[in-house]
Amino acid sequence: MIPFRTAWAGPGSLPRALALGLLLFLGLGVQACATAPSGVLLPITTPHPGVQEISMLVYSTRAPTEAPGVVYSGKRGNT
Repeated sequence: MIPFRTAWAGPGSLPRALALGLLLFLGLGVQACATAPSGVLLPITTPHPGVQEISMLVYSTRAPTEAPGVVYSGKRGNT
């Protein structure tokens, strides 16, 4: 029978597990502090060659906003 050995078994496995848990906790904590990108829907002046323009119908209950690059505000619109 071949012995089964993993990185989590044996001496030193508890500090390794704690280090991995701390790394995961810190990674998720830093990611949670990030803000979402805003103002990224700005029109471009000239399209790239070979790109086809399409029409798209969008329906939302959100109110439009005057901020450049932002289509809808967080408030409800008049329906």
